[in-house]
Amino acid sequence: MCPGRRPHCNGRGCGPERWLIRRPAGAHYASRPRPGAHASSPADVPAEVPAVESQRPAVGSNGSGPAPAPSNLVGVGRHSLSRQAGTAFTIQTAGVGARYFGLALAARWMGATAFGAYAYALNLAQLIANPCDLGGTSSGLRFVPQYETEERYGLLRGVVRSLQLVPLVVGTVVAGVSIAVIAVAGSGVVSFATSAIAMATIPLLILSDVQTAVTRGFHNIVGAFGPPMLLQPILVTAAVGIGFVGYGQLTAEQASWLTAVATAVVVLIQTGIVWRIARKRIPRDPRIYAPRKWARVSLPMLLTNTLQLVSQRLDVVMVGVFLGARSAGIYAVAFRTAGLSSSLQFAMNSTVAPRISAFHYGNRRDELQWTVARAVRWIFFPSLAITIGLALFGRTVLSLFGHPFIAGWSALVVYSLGQLGSVSAGPVGLLLNLTGHHRKITVVTAVCAGITLAGYLTLIPALGMVGAAAANSVGVIIKNVWLRMIVRRRLGYRISVFHTPRPSA
Repeated sequence: MCPGRRPHCNGRGCGPERWLIRRPAGAHYASRPRPGAHASSPADVPAEVPAVESQRPAVGSNGSGPAPAPSNLVGVGRHSLSRQAGTAFTIQTAGVGARYFGLALAARWMGATAFGAYAYALNLAQLIANPCDLGGTSSGLRFVPQYETEERYGLLRGVVRSLQLVPLVVGTVVAGVSIAVIAVAGSGVVSFATSAIAMATIPLLILSDVQTAVTRGFHNIVGAFGPPMLLQPILVTAAVGIGFVGYGQLTAEQASWLTAVATAVVVLIQTGIVWRIARKRIPRDPRIYAPRKWARVSLPMLLTNTLQLVSQRLDVVMVGVFLGARSAGIYAVAFRTAGLSSSLQFAMNSTVAPRISAFHYGNRRDELQWTVARAVRWIFFPSLAITIGLALFGRTVLSLFGHPFIAGWSALVVYSLGQLGSVSAGPVGLLLNLTGHHRKITVVTAVCAGITLAGYLTLIPALGMVGAAAANSVGVIIKNVWLRMIVRRRLGYRISVFHTPRPSA
């Protein structure tokens, strides 16, 4: 008999069978005592409980009415939205500035050709790395806030551990295979050393992305974005500067090595942040693993994320294949500059994503719609101003990288228009992903990826860098318009720049 009579025990002990007890629909469990509050014997609580999936339904899942808001939904209300969005924007603005400044210095120190080889190899590594999380970067944003909201701490501990180990193992295997392939088949437009170094960073790149998602799921904006967005570009710039002083003009191989070292430092810091958050906020319940459930959600997201790479990374690689490493470097700077027009969207999505999951599984529909609609209005008009500014002063901005990079101005303008279209649609992809409609996104993304890829193959040989930007922008706009229609039809949310629903009392 359980001497502590914890609410979930029902007098049946504290073994793994407690997870099989169903609660009434809409019921809410009291918070569990912290470690040490329950006087069970070590024999009663196994160290690990693998392959046991909780059968408790989501809060309010029967549609019978709103469930009580869990007490641990701290910091996810509407009053903290502007504060955390401001924090995310501040970190991102500083990070974009540091990264942009570092890229400008690297381009000048390396020259257009060497910088192009470096950008090509790094984008190819990121392209290969992204699927190695098996969808964990997206599903982590759903499961972490969901399990914390529902106080299913065993599953929360299990999913956090899995999200760290799986990408590391898969990324390491993929990195080894990639290096072997380029050793046999050749490295294309860059040297073998540059490609091999970039491929070796694959497990670091994907682990950094996943740990960012986990920290975001815990609503820790500073911990999520500080290391990868602010610290990493500062470390890379400092290392490249030291290398330039010591060796003169840097090669692509040297820049790749310095980037790998900076990424490793960032991953170590992120691991410490996740460990500290988990120790502070998650009771040490036995870990519970639900691999089948996680796979059912994560794998469709994996397919969607992989298809999204067509618009996020493949264009730089395709420009390198058709036009050479020098053009790839110029285009990489142009699309990085054009990304400034959507920087506000990324900052806002970083704040909104955990809220979508928490509000949805907390059955707080009105607050969810209010938060999303408000976020769209906050970011659209500043993004429009940035787009106009880039069109007017883009040549001046690109000249900071060196005179050859001014040739990317036309691609910059075309790419910026596509990003503005994405901003105007709002976080429609997040809404569908985090509310259980991820399969719909997969279909839409597959069709739009096919359109974009066909555009790359036909427009890049004909129009050069402008063709790549045009194909990318058309695919992005079609995708966001389509997803917006699905959100309206499936979820009933009206997302518009000119419409903000009144929040419920």
